[in-house]
Amino acid sequence: MEAEESSSINSENVRIAGLESQILNSQEITVRLNRELDSALLRITTLENVCSENQNDLHEKRLRIQQLND
Repeated sequence: MEAEESSSINSENVRIAGLESQILNSQEITVRLNRELDSALLRITTLENVCSENQNDLHEKRLRIQQLND
């Protein structure tokens, strides 16, 4: 009986250790994905700023052309 209980406890401990390992792996993946997301958001913000600057430049050039044509 004790051998069965010991085997059952050992099996449960192995299962718990496996679950803990999966949790740690999931946490590491989550941290990595959050870093990648932060990096992607920064790139998006940079692109938005560049596009906005380009739009402003284009608008100014159109105004100058209109003024020259008037």
